[in-house]
Amino acid sequence: MAPRREVLATFLEAVRAGVLELTWESLCPHCRGTPRSVRRLADVRATARCEACAVDFEVDFDRSLEAVFRPAAD
Repeated sequence: MAPRREVLATFLEAVRAGVLELTWESLCPHCRGTPRSVRRLADVRATARCEACAVDFEVDFDRSLEAVFRPAAD
């Protein structure tokens, strides 16, 4: 198994090369669903709302925010 830092560095290089896309997803603390997804970290809001649970919650960067890598559409 590769070290986490090496995998992250490789994925970030792949984002720069256009192979992967990076999004930031805030996770509902109740259902772990993703009520909000943004492309830039600067666009993450301090609060979010999960419509499925009908709750507002604070986005805790350590617990409820994930970096998600997906293959680029191209």
